[in-house]
Amino acid sequence: MALTADNITTLAAEADCVDHRLRARPVLPPLLHASLARRRDAIHAFLTANGTAQ
Repeated sequence: MALTADNITTLAAEADCVDHRLRARPVLPPLLHASLARRRDAIHAFLTANGTAQ
């Protein structure tokens, strides 16, 4: 993936969207919750590792 400004913005927005869903009610099933949390954490780790965390 090319790390363009648009891609950084899109990834950050996806992480925010996942965060919102993880806090929403009703609570997600445990397996789905864990999967989304891992996805959010992976996005944050990728952005941080590339010096682009927002």
